[in-house]
Amino acid sequence: MLSQQKPEEKPQSLSANKQAFMDLPFKQSEYVAARNLPTLINHYSKKHNIKIIMNGTTAVGKELSKQTQEPLQKDLDNIENSEFKYAEFFLLHWHAKGKFSEDPYPIGSMYSSDFWRIYDDLLPHLKPSFLDHEGWMLKGLDHSQKEELNTVISKLECKEFIDERIANTFERQKRKIDDICLDRYQAIAEMKFIQSKLPTDKLVGYIFTNNTKYSSQHFEVFILSQSQIYKPVWWNAEDYLCISVNELPQMPVAWVKPLVIENHSAEGKLPKAQTQNKECGTLGILYLKELLRDNAKQFKEFSLSVPYYDYLGNLQYLFLPSPQVLRYSQSSVFNKVLKTSLDQTDEYIELTHKRDKYILRTLQDLLKATIKHPKASPIVIKQAEELLSKLPKFRVAWLEEFEKMEKKRVLMEGTPIAMDQKKPIHNMYLMYKTHHLHKLAEPENKEEETKPAP
Repeated sequence: MLSQQKPEEKPQSLSANKQAFMDLPFKQSEYVAARNLPTLINHYSKKHNIKIIMNGTTAVGKELSKQTQEPLQKDLDNIENSEFKYAEFFLLHWHAKGKFSEDPYPIGSMYSSDFWRIYDDLLPHLKPSFLDHEGWMLKGLDHSQKEELNTVISKLECKEFIDERIANTFERQKRKIDDICLDRYQAIAEMKFIQSKLPTDKLVGYIFTNNTKYSSQHFEVFILSQSQIYKPVWWNAEDYLCISVNELPQMPVAWVKPLVIENHSAEGKLPKAQTQNKECGTLGILYLKELLRDNAKQFKEFSLSVPYYDYLGNLQYLFLPSPQVLRYSQSSVFNKVLKTSLDQTDEYIELTHKRDKYILRTLQDLLKATIKHPKASPIVIKQAEELLSKLPKFRVAWLEEFEKMEKKRVLMEGTPIAMDQKKPIHNMYLMYKTHHLHKLAEPENKEEETKPAP
């Protein structure tokens, strides 16, 4: 009997929408704004039966946001309703000549100030009664002095201009106050509140928008269980924009830091999934969608939290994400580092990517080192031993998924930039998905047209 031959796999091709996007002569990335998130969360929650929470939307989050907003609103109301409105405004925003600060509404001589053209005309009316020897407003003015200053300003020829600036400042400040959400410490408090309400087997996604309800900022995403907070995407952003292991020790993080022993890359930076500046919102949402869908199959079956000790001897956890989310990665070398560290079983391995070279530690060796670490507790040793025993079977399944993912991802690779045909652009999958998310969020954009971002 002739043996049946396995039918040849049909080569994968792009969908019509993806192909149309790839054929565009010029592609520009976009931010996903916080105002778009409710629509996107609602879409994916219904489509995949998952739960994703935007920061500041729980009872605790709303109260924390309110606590930040109320003092600022009170200060604004006090100035707006003050009998000495002009005096209060000048006392709050006046700058000495040639000086600037982080004040977004300065009355100064620098070009960044709306008042720079009339600044020199204001000086004779304020000297010497209300300015010190350095040109700043005198502090501690009593009631009569404030009244006098208010009268002086109210009689200036440029009063109409000042009224417009004050009204504009108040309006901008009101929008800014309305946009306030949660800072990173408040977000951590909200995440812990959510954890306290979760059943033992439930996983939810959480999006941190960096203290904005409407505008674009650096977004970060987390997966919460009752006992743990996971960070499935690592961004190398400024510390003040990130929630890291400094704030949440032993949080599993999807970064390659514990795997890269030597970094001989041209830029000297650790590879990460996002290489451009605008796609953090898209990348985070897609990670949550993939890892939580189908009863969190990709999270439970194709992801690992690997215990290890950092160079200071602190226990940390590396989060190895499912290969399916890596198709959205803009960095081929980031994907290769994760794949190589799992695929190889030697203690160390050399990885070369174009002109860059890395010396990597394998996951297997990382687990062995954890077991032998002098600080390792019986619980941590048991965790590492169990992971080590399941690693061979997990490796096979993960690599099979990686191969499937790579066939999809490679189709979006290597499109040249229209402005520079010699230089291939980064992988286009994530940029394409950003455009897709904007289309999904269009109804929300229309509803929010009357509420512009501050």
